[in-house]
Amino acid sequence: MNLSIYFSLWNDIIKIIIGFILTGIVGSFLAQYYQKKNFIYQTKIIKLQKEIDRLKELADNIEKLAGMRIFYGRNLIDNSNERESKEFSEARRQYRASVERWNENLSSFFIELRSLGLTQLAFDLERNVHDNLRKAHSLIDELIRKNNDGFKCSQTITFQIGKRRKPQGS
Repeated sequence: MNLSIYFSLWNDIIKIIIGFILTGIVGSFLAQYYQKKNFIYQTKIIKLQKEIDRLKELADNIEKLAGMRIFYGRNLIDNSNERESKEFSEARRQYRASVERWNENLSSFFIELRSLGLTQLAFDLERNVHDNLRKAHSLIDELIRKNNDGFKCSQTITFQIGKRRKPQGS
């Protein structure tokens, strides 16, 4: 009887040791697997967040520079009837500066959009936004150089900018 208790005790001890070892090994493999999976997921999330931040910054810059160009263009038109005034000279200087800032940044906008995989959006920016700004600039230039009526030119520019091109494939 003593021997059966001894074997039973050793049997229980061996079961405990094997259970402990298997639990530790399997548990560590499972923990490592899920930690690796979570790390990969977190890395993807961080990368996506950085791209979103870049896109937000790019959109803010495009909006800011296009808005400044439109604002200073309207200001120039509003002051175009007083060509000898200080306000007209200042408005013209501000408009030129806004056009220069827009043009200086335009190619970097295209490159940034393409680097984010948004090539079609880069084409749309050129086709819809930049082309309208270029048309408006031509009309403003005509107003300034040919002494045309500022109100009539303002209406024409508003109409031209308001027109949208049909998307390709439509």
